[in-house]
Order: sequence, then C-alpha cells, then structure tokens
Amino acid sequence: MKKILFMLALFTIIFPTITSAHTGLESSNPAEGAVVKEERKELTLQFKTKIESLSSMQIVRDDGQEIELDSLIVEEKKMSGKLTSALDNGSYIIQWRIIGTDGHPIEGQIPFKVQIEKKEDVNPSAGEETEKGSQEQKKEENVSDKKEEMSPVFFITLGFLLAAIVFFLKIAKRKI
Repeated sequence: MKKILFMLALFTIIFPTITSAHTGLESSNPAEGAVVKEERKELTLQFKTKIESLSSMQIVRDDGQEIELDSLIVEEKKMSGKLTSALDNGSYIIQWRIIGTDGHPIEGQIPFKVQIEKKEDVNPSAGEETEKGSQEQKKEENVSDKKEEMSPVFFITLGFLLAAIVFFLKIAKRKI
C-alpha cells in the first residue's frame, strides 16, 4: 500500500514536468501591438524551446494582401523573416506556425502597425525627437509576449491531488 502511495506521489510530481514541455512564443520584434516608426528589414520571433525547420511565418496587411518575404531562417529557438522591401504605413499581422520539438504544431498572430513619418527638412530638434522615439520603440519591442495559458496539466495534477487526499481520509477513517 505504501508503494502505491509513493508511486502516486512520484507520478504527480513528475507528470507535469514532462507534459508541460510545449513551446510557445517568448518574444517578437516587432512586439504585439507595437507601432513601428522606422524602416525594418527583418522580423524576428523568439520561442521558449527549439523549433523545427518546417516552421513558417507570413506577413499579411489589414486588407488581406500577403507581403512577400525574401528569406525565412529557422535557427534553434529563433525564426527570422527578411523583407523584400520596406513596409508601407498601415496595419499588419505576422501569422506564424511552428512545430515544437515534441511534434505539436502551434500557431499564433502578432498584430502591429507601421507609422513611418515622411522625411522632409531635417532640423536638430526633430533629430532628437526621432532618436528618443526610436529608443522608446526599441524598449517596447523588447518586451516579451508572456501570456499565461491554463494547461490541462494543472487540472490533471489537481485531480490527482484531490484523489490522494480523499484516499488518505478514507484510510484514516478506517483506522479510527
């Protein structure tokens, strides 16, 4: 009986570690909801675990037009897409689909906007404002996309824990 309880406790501790190995998006550049104010030649997605080479990314305008990528590179936890040309002002969505090392396909979207001011006469005060704006943009883009997801592992673990408590209470009642 003690062996069964020990195995149940051990299983409860080990099982969540094994099943929660799914990957997810760690950060992106541009970040979700970011307003890009300078030309960008590359879009980068960073994931929590290694991703497979079959992973994909596409950029779609708000009118549904797909923007062509010059190249797509998948390295370990990172996926980068190089643009063939600069993005025009407007709203865009990065649609990504990856296959984690565990074989599960995962997909998501990252909406962002491009608002590049047209260059006219450059004066020193405008240059300072642009520099401050680009520094703020870089800070905003580096914020990771950390969304908490309720995993079935939590509920399975909770169920095992409740079953163990009920089991112990029944055994304690019999001995009294």
